[in-house]
Amino acid sequence: IAMTAAAMKGDREQCLQAGMDGYVSKPVDPEQLRMAIERFVPAMAGCPCEAEPTQSNCESNQIIDLDIAHARIPGGFEEFKQMAQLLLEECPKLLAGIREGFAASDATLVQRGAHTLKSAADLFGAGIVVTAAQRLEKLGHDCDLIAAGDALPDLESAVADLMEEVEAAMNPAPL
Repeated sequence: IAMTAAAMKGDREQCLQAGMDGYVSKPVDPEQLRMAIERFVPAMAGCPCEAEPTQSNCESNQIIDLDIAHARIPGGFEEFKQMAQLLLEECPKLLAGIREGFAASDATLVQRGAHTLKSAADLFGAGIVVTAAQRLEKLGHDCDLIAAGDALPDLESAVADLMEEVEAAMNPAPL
């Protein structure tokens, strides 16, 4: 079973053509992985799975989905805070790398930065950021820096909202 961050259209088919029996994209959803394994190990079918199924928040208007984030980040609140801090440190660097790609007219840098940002945001169930980054990633892949430049402000705004909400989730207000 291919477990990969490659989640663009056609990536699944390429993995299957290369000889993989199944495909699961990152961030790995425990329920999706279990179902992929069950197809090839029937004895697992019907076994209770400890993880609750989660679905990406890509179609939602929420900035982050704490249920998804806590399901994807094991180790409780302290581990969540560590991952959130890492996200807060990396988002500005990733956006700077994307801007450098534009400055150098390098669509590959734009694509890679958007891809990494998409994966980081998806860990937190940040559907709006995932959607905006995915759009930029595709435009970078297609070498369409003009349209990508038009899409960048949407991503920057979504990332600013993400960072604000992650910061608030790290430091919840006392009851």
